Amino acid sequence: MTDEERTLVETHMGLVESILQRHITPRPDISGMEHDDLFQVGSLALCRAAQKYDGRCKFSTFAYAVVKNSLIDYCRSIMGKQGCVVSSERVTEDGDTISLLETLPDPQTIADAAEARELLHTLTDAKHRYRGIARKGVQAIEMQIYGYSTREIAAMYGVRTNVVSAWVSRARKLLIREVETPTYANRA
Repeated sequence: MTDEERTLVETHMGLVESILQRHITPRPDISGMEHDDLFQVGSLALCRAAQKYDGRCKFSTFAYAVVKNSLIDYCRSIMGKQGCVVSSERVTEDGDTISLLETLPDPQTIADAAEARELLHTLTDAKHRYRGIARKGVQAIEMQIYGYSTREIAAMYGVRTNVVSAWVSRARKLLIREVETPTYANRA
């Protein structure tokens, strides 16, 4: 690194902690997801941002995006490596067995990591079967699970937020229909 790049990194180190507090939840129960690990990944991303910075915008704006995206990608990779076998069904307090997709929870309300992994697995399968709007909806649901807001997803696709909401709605309907009619998956 040059002296100028090193100075940029040193003056913007607080950015990493800010992003961790706002967008990432450290998980001490998962190897690689502890605060120190995440801070290290964010710091390395900040160094890469300083090296790639070309001066076309404010460094803090550029670095914020680079660090945030690097941390999210890292978290995705760690969560994907967890390799936990999870049933597609869950037993309720009453002893009834229900499919995870019967209610298709709002991704923002999922608290259980195993539940989120199962939903991601189901969505990955659906993404390979669907085309067009339904596929975009499945991708948007996945992104919501990873913490992206509807506004952020809309910005990535270059559309309005209500368009993303329509995609998600379409995908949810198809996924629920698959649960109700298992042979529907072959026609989707």
